[in-house]
Amino acid sequence: MSGQDFTPNVSAVIKADSRGNERFNVLDGIPTTESLYGNVWSKDYLSKYQYQEMKGKCTFNVNVTVMPPPVPNDPAPAPGPDPGESGEESGTTVQVIIEKEYSYWTILNVDVYQIKEAALWNYAFDGGGIRIQPSGYNAPYYSTSQTAGYEASSVPEDITVNFDADPQAAAESAVYVNVSNDTFTFNNQTLMNGSTTSNHGSTPRAIPIAPMTGTMSFIVLIT
Repeated sequence: MSGQDFTPNVSAVIKADSRGNERFNVLDGIPTTESLYGNVWSKDYLSKYQYQEMKGKCTFNVNVTVMPPPVPNDPAPAPGPDPGESGEESGTTVQVIIEKEYSYWTILNVDVYQIKEAALWNYAFDGGGIRIQPSGYNAPYYSTSQTAGYEASSVPEDITVNFDADPQAAAESAVYVNVSNDTFTFNNQTLMNGSTTSNHGSTPRAIPIAPMTGTMSFIVLIT
């Protein structure tokens, strides 16, 4: 499972100040003593990720005791068992082989790029261009932890079923595989959950497509 968004969707304008009431069209030329303003827009961040699903199978040998059916018209037992006798009926032990498939997710790669600055180039600027840093910009943040793995459960030793029950079903429900994904949070969202679950880890989520950032602006006085 992978994805990327490396398209910043950048756009920009350079216009005469004041905004919305420009005194001249910069496309027709820029007077030598006028102020300009510029706006820059882009996505908040660019990202790339790659996850890998790990799969396997655990085999369990489970002993299940099947109790015998009651005997019709069974005479009442003598008052009190003979010395050394337990008075309990013993069942038949069968061995059931159980195979449990498991899966969990790991992080192979995560790259997130934040905005550093914007550059606008025009002959009206000193040096032919200007660089501006975003103001009020909330950079993306994320954390990852290597928490992935699996562990087979122990096999109970005292599984007993009635004569009319299914030993296979009893053995199936008695064993499991604990699994955990890696952990990945992005901007307070859990994209990969590292909590322990039985048999299969939850499917992770993609890094969200970045929204467009607020305007990066500047005003320059041409002298």
